Amino acid sequence: MKWRVKAFTIVELVVVMILTAIVISIAYAGYALVGKSLANYMGSSKVLNEYLMLTRTLDRDFDRATTAKDSSGNVVMLKAGNDGTVVYAFGEEAIVRTAGTVADSFAIGARSLVFVHQDDSPGLVTAIGFDVMVGREAIHVSCAKVYAAKELIEP
Repeated sequence: MKWRVKAFTIVELVVVMILTAIVISIAYAGYALVGKSLANYMGSSKVLNEYLMLTRTLDRDFDRATTAKDSSGNVVMLKAGNDGTVVYAFGEEAIVRTAGTVADSFAIGARSLVFVHQDDSPGLVTAIGFDVMVGREAIHVSCAKVYAAKELIEP
């Protein structure tokens, strides 16, 4: 009597290995696609967070300021009574905010910077506007300052 051992043939094992390799390669491609999407999301999220932080800080500083003055072509100084002076320097690569000895930078650049000046007071800024690039889209940022008569009369 012949004994026969039940086992898989070499062809069956090769077919299973090929199918396993195909499934693993599809899973790896899906994982790589998800990883790339996550990296894109994290990059755009960082830029959007910088934009939101800039607009929030700029609006707050403009609201607290008693005067806003254009000190040179791309720098605005905000005088805030007893709190001191806040200076914004607008560059193509970054915007730098300096308050006293502390300097903060926003990793987004200002393009098409425009200062609107008060008619009777040279250097006194009533509004500021510029564009920032968030992803591939340019978003306009603007802040306005309404002065009391006291600030307009006093030098």
